[in-house]
Amino acid sequence: MKYTLLVTQNCNLACSYCYIKKQKSKMSLKVAEKIIDFMFMHTPDDEQIDVGFFGGEPLLEFQSIKKIISLIKKHRVSDKDRINYSIVSNGTIFDDEIADFINANNISYGISCDGPPLVQNRFRRFTDGKPSAE
Repeated sequence: MKYTLLVTQNCNLACSYCYIKKQKSKMSLKVAEKIIDFMFMHTPDDEQIDVGFFGGEPLLEFQSIKKIISLIKKHRVSDKDRINYSIVSNGTIFDDEIADFINANNISYGISCDGPPLVQNRFRRFTDGKPSAE
């Protein structure tokens, strides 16, 4: 079973084709707890659970992601061998703290990009208009 958690609709880029309506909203821990309960209640015991963090730019809510993963690990029926995590990010705020957490928790990390810098910078700019490829 695959569960995608939209942890925020906020983003630090202003991509010309983005379909996510940018808002400063974020997923509350109460909502996350309900999703986690649902996840464990409705996923058959013999199936893997894939939890993907998505946004806007999910790493803007890195602290929330850390708390949500902690809630999953502490859940009364959690089994670390059947849970897989992933994050899809624009890669612009990746740092050593995030890298350490991703490695420590065996999280699959994907960076979305549009291609070489010429293409990336045409469509994917920061909200202040600066290019994002670098």
